[in-house]
Amino acid sequence: MSGYIGVVNRSQKDIDGKKDITAALQAERKFFLSHPSYRHLADRMGTAYLQKILNQVSTHTHTHTHTHTHAHTRDSSSLKLS
Repeated sequence: MSGYIGVVNRSQKDIDGKKDITAALQAERKFFLSHPSYRHLADRMGTAYLQKILNQVSTHTHTHTHTHTHAHTRDSSSLKLS
């Protein structure tokens, strides 16, 4: 995977004004859907998409690490002298 995933952070004004996360996520989605430069990428932008991709990467990394750890342990144990 390469590239970038755009997100819209809450501003200090939003935080001070107590804008909740749900409203911020809705505003983020609306921004990407309505902005001419991002409209065609809206399905691959935003916090929800970033979360999805990070979960996929995390799951892949965990599975990959787990598989190689067990293979290494198995290979190392066959090298032990009796």
